[in-house]
Amino acid sequence: MEAKSFWVLLTTLLFIIRGWRQIEGCLEQERIALFQLKSFFNDPIELKEWVDVKGSNCCQWERVKCNITSERVISLNLNYARRSTSNGYLNVSLFLPFEELKSLDLSNNKIEGFVDNKVSLLSAFDNLEFLGLYRNYFNDSILSKLKSLTNLKTLDLRFNRIRNLRYLQGEKMQPIMNLEVLDLYGNFLNNNDLTYLKGLSSLKSLSIGGNQLEGSIDIRGM
Repeated sequence: MEAKSFWVLLTTLLFIIRGWRQIEGCLEQERIALFQLKSFFNDPIELKEWVDVKGSNCCQWERVKCNITSERVISLNLNYARRSTSNGYLNVSLFLPFEELKSLDLSNNKIEGFVDNKVSLLSAFDNLEFLGLYRNYFNDSILSKLKSLTNLKTLDLRFNRIRNLRYLQGEKMQPIMNLEVLDLYGNFLNNNDLTYLKGLSSLKSLSIGGNQLEGSIDIRGM
């Protein structure tokens, strides 16, 4: 075979392989899992690309980001993707297929809590580094579940219903010590709650405005 013909054939094969990978895209089990999430995140416009069609490349869907090498989902932006007049509980087992998920934004969805269904939050969100729960209806008890997420670096809990940080006390607080950014703006915390933040040795940024704090606060004592 002439050298020119060989390179033409090789180039053609590369285009075929590349085209096949683009068609296949994300893993089938993750595409199915994304479609199953639509039973909760039900906005027909925001998630219109999320379809139950085999072979559809979910890595190209809006609000989804994949690792270009493994083609696994690493980021989901579900901010304001649920339309409902009532609060809801999110089944965390729906996230089990996303083994490389690092960033998850669940803001503005009227979520009141997580349903475990014998699946721990740690098993579903083990690799999470960013979790956005802004403007939902989580109460104090959410902290007892979130502190098991050992890889979590940024936690956004603005405008929820957190009135006390007691779930962050004692030895049970140890796993969440890797947290670097914590945003608690717009909750119902008072000055006494700040003592529960002392164990967050890796914390670099803390927002506690818009709560029920009074007087001056000595952050050096935290």
